[in-house]
Amino acid sequence: MRLRSVFISLSLLSAVLAMQAQSPMSVGVKAGISISNQKVVFTLPEGDYRMETGSIAGPAASFFVELARGERWGIRLDAGYIPMGSSTTTESITVYHLENNRIVENKGDLTRSIFHYLSLSPAVKYRPLPGRLSPYLLAGPRFDVLLDYNNGTDYPLDDQNKLIPGVSAGGGVEFMPGRLGLFLEGLYLVGALPVTRTDPIHIRNRGGFLTIGLHFRR
Repeated sequence: MRLRSVFISLSLLSAVLAMQAQSPMSVGVKAGISISNQKVVFTLPEGDYRMETGSIAGPAASFFVELARGERWGIRLDAGYIPMGSSTTTESITVYHLENNRIVENKGDLTRSIFHYLSLSPAVKYRPLPGRLSPYLLAGPRFDVLLDYNNGTDYPLDDQNKLIPGVSAGGGVEFMPGRLGLFLEGLYLVGALPVTRTDPIHIRNRGGFLTIGLHFRR
């Protein structure tokens, strides 16, 4: 799986270098917050059971190279760090008991599952209204390479997929008064494969990426 990840990364880099000689190139950086959740389903003999999960948030950042194809179209390649995961309240029996003449309720514990990814995401960029202040749309595939994982319990997941293909789509607004510009961007991210290959549990990533960034044109 690691060789497959390296092959995909080199293929994307080769495509960028091949197009660089034909297209104006620009670079940029962006940073912000990742808000994610996971769809957790257990496949059981009596039927599927979906676990209730909550969202988590964490910092994320990336670097990108953009190749312009005219005023309206471009191709962008992002590479950066993004966390994905969810929060879950461990089920427990609720017990009411007296303690110093007070009723005390015992509840389950809240745990957080966090998957840390190196994300590679080529995308097509479309600017419907070119100008100094320009909205734009982005869409394309993504490849999330697992770096680390922690679920806060003594029972970690086994046999995880090291490479999660998926899709990202969204847009933003860019202000470019000269060679250096500022932009705000929002993306929706979804994984096409579950994060683990272990039956009967199936977990899929999904979330949003809200960022602010700098864009420099050569």
